[in-house]
Amino acid sequence: MSNKETKQSYIGLLGKRLSESGCDVLYAEGDADLLIVQTAVTMSNTCPVVLVGDDMDLFVLSYHAWVELNIFFHPEPRKEALMESLSAKAARSSLGKNVCINMLFVHDTTSRLYGIGKATELKLIMDNEHFRQLAQIFESSDSSKDEIMEAGEKAMVILYRGKETDVFDTMRHQRFQELVTVSRKAIHPNMLPPTSTAAKYHSLRVFHQVQVWKGNSLNAKEWHWKICAPLYLLKLVRCTCKSSCGTLRCGCRHHGLECSAACSERRQVCENVTPPDDNTDKEDGD
Repeated sequence: MSNKETKQSYIGLLGKRLSESGCDVLYAEGDADLLIVQTAVTMSNTCPVVLVGDDMDLFVLSYHAWVELNIFFHPEPRKEALMESLSAKAARSSLGKNVCINMLFVHDTTSRLYGIGKATELKLIMDNEHFRQLAQIFESSDSSKDEIMEAGEKAMVILYRGKETDVFDTMRHQRFQELVTVSRKAIHPNMLPPTSTAAKYHSLRVFHQVQVWKGNSLNAKEWHWKICAPLYLLKLVRCTCKSSCGTLRCGCRHHGLECSAACSERRQVCENVTPPDDNTDKEDGD
């Protein structure tokens, strides 16, 4: 559902029907994964809980708590697939405390590094002591911005299989040279490691996300989260109507906007534009 209003209406209708059927319904104002795990942990104190979902963030948030969890993870139902439940207690015991308490560092909520998934980060958390030490800086609410940026850049050097002494911008240039040598296609910027400056800002945003997950309230703007465009621009839509744009099926009309030159090509029959003022044209001609 690409239309936000339609999606919200559907969620409200579904929640109402579930409530009428006797189900407890909670609505997340922020991070839904966090609310799901918090609810599951609370309920597990009185009864076993089955948490259905495939999002790795659910596992990460659950294991990080390092409390006795009577929770079982179950994957989303799939056709003709054998599905087994996983005990959170058994999995946590297998991973160990040193891994679990640093697992909030393993997520892509902020942004994802090209070609590097959560499995790679989790393996480093498990096997690389230096990587775990860097992750601990993001766990501590007392870490300074300089410490966070330095630790983040060093962690990315490890993720891109560099040496501890490597400079990140130099690694980016070397990676570009390697790709130019072997690739037959254009080299896109997202295929390269981020610049040192981009890595620092990314690290600050990761720290903010980790602290929010831990329950610490931080001002997002102080950690380089900001609206990247004016509100009117964020609301901009482009319709692809093939008719006259005379009904609410037109995306522009639905959002209370006039159609623009960026919309479909049939502008000569569009009813969702303000016709030019003939008087104004005459005055301009005079």
